[in-house]
Amino acid sequence: DLCIAGWVVRASLRTTTIRQASLEMTTSAISPGGAVESTPLLSVARQRYAIHSPSEASTTSEYTPQADLVDITKDRYDLSTFKGRLLHFASVTSPLTLLASNAELKAAQETVASYEAKFPANRTTGTFMVPRSEAERYWKAKQLVDSSVHPDTGEVILLPFRMAAFVPTNLLVVGGMLMPNPSLAGIVFWQWVNQSLNVAVNYSNANKSVPMNMKEVGLAYAAATTSAVGIAVGMSRGVPKLRVSPGVKGVLTSLVPFVSVASAGIVNISCMRWKEIKDGVG
Repeated sequence: DLCIAGWVVRASLRTTTIRQASLEMTTSAISPGGAVESTPLLSVARQRYAIHSPSEASTTSEYTPQADLVDITKDRYDLSTFKGRLLHFASVTSPLTLLASNAELKAAQETVASYEAKFPANRTTGTFMVPRSEAERYWKAKQLVDSSVHPDTGEVILLPFRMAAFVPTNLLVVGGMLMPNPSLAGIVFWQWVNQSLNVAVNYSNANKSVPMNMKEVGLAYAAATTSAVGIAVGMSRGVPKLRVSPGVKGVLTSLVPFVSVASAGIVNISCMRWKEIKDGVG
């Protein structure tokens, strides 16, 4: 009986101790001050929460209408960097612009003109802020205008002679010029085709503040194609006849296509743009 009575007393004491510990933990969890208090069994941390007024909150992560405005008087890409210039010319010469119809080009011209009429007189210091959606619309129209419309005349450039068509049109020409074992007639034909295309591209994209009459254009075309074809054919036929070692001759022969086309191109553009070189541009 004494043993049973002792066991009951110990159990009662243990129950009392557990209740006291639970009461201490509850008290520490709701104690003021927000400090961390501990009990023998558990540590409880109370965090302090507060509601801040709008003036106290940080504005860096909040959306504001001004954060989505873009100054379209400035270039879309940073032209002071190589990446910016690369993206600019990739946009202007994109072959995808060739898919635009004349009606779309006309609409693009009107869009660009309507926006630029609102630009400040001094674009260096002035700004014209628009929402990003409008900026995207302006940039898309500007891309079409820059790639397909002559800046001096405002007229649409013929599709094969636009800079955006330079790569597609030259694929056929380069294929013909790289044909193996070409005959003299084949060399003359493909060089003439290449230089005629270059003449058309140079003339179509030339500065029109110094216009050329058709007689001057005809003389320049004849001089450009004749000189270019003569250089290309002369080098193609002359290098194999040089009295040099076979190794040197092989190197020079491999360089003939590049050197002849590059030299002919220099003569071509000099003949087609001689008036700009002589008189300058307006």
